[in-house]
Amino acid sequence: MNRRGWSMVVGLLSLLMAGVFAVSCVAPQAEVRQVELQRLTWETLDIGLLLNLHNPNDIEMPLDQVDWNLNLFESAMARGVVRPQARIPAKGREQVRVPISVAITELVGAAEALVRSDRIPWDVGGTCHFGTAAGPITVDFSRSGTWTNPLR
Repeated sequence: MNRRGWSMVVGLLSLLMAGVFAVSCVAPQAEVRQVELQRLTWETLDIGLLLNLHNPNDIEMPLDQVDWNLNLFESAMARGVVRPQARIPAKGREQVRVPISVAITELVGAAEALVRSDRIPWDVGGTCHFGTAAGPITVDFSRSGTWTNPLR
């Protein structure tokens, strides 16, 4: 077989392997373990988001990016992106911390409620982006709850 023939065989095998991987790759699972109000001042709101990630696959899965959005008092307040550069081991679990920091100026819609309320109802959600050889895999997460207002 000539050089061109071998190149075609190698190319076809590569496509076949990518196809097998894509079919056998299962989406990881993402669960919100904790959403902690770490700090609320007149300047900033800092939240510690802790995700439990489970990878059921036989290969390691890199977590490239986490998109998040925050609702307070049932209103959309802020959104952002964190790039944790974590790797979830094959058939393994990993906890990933996602730091969220929001300037109070972004929370204008909740300013009055933050000053007057003893409790802060919240909802956080988003998407984990995993990179694979066959392309990206996305997994959504969400959780809601209530914090005690440290400003009151």
